[in-house]
Amino acid sequence: MPDITIKKQNEVYFKVLAEKSIIEELRHAFTFKAHNYKFHPKYKAGFWNGDMYLINKDRQIYIGLLGRILEWIKNSGYTVDVDAELTVEHSTISKSDLEEFVKLVPLKGGSITLRDYQFNAILDSINERRRINKSCTG
Repeated sequence: MPDITIKKQNEVYFKVLAEKSIIEELRHAFTFKAHNYKFHPKYKAGFWNGDMYLINKDRQIYIGLLGRILEWIKNSGYTVDVDAELTVEHSTISKSDLEEFVKLVPLKGGSITLRDYQFNAILDSINERRRINKSCTG
């Protein structure tokens, strides 16, 4: 029997089923301090430690973190059983195919030239199927 079982909840979350001690390890590994947490009124009042948890109290984690969770499980030496719905293979797009597609996209006001980081963001987003890209807009 595996130490950890991962089941798909919906299109946003998957649920981690494991012993409480393993969940606490996972919760600690996927925690970060909020930006400027020291200035937050709840932190100043002593009600909050500034930590943001990527695994919620219902043991749900965003599906986009599945790869990192599986990597953590492997590095921690645990065994895992992953729901078949989460392991569906998907096709990828090559750099040259994306370049051709970008040339074919009709734009009002003429053509644009993508910067390298914009092109890479599009390529990675398509190939990874889920991704958050942080980019400047102004």
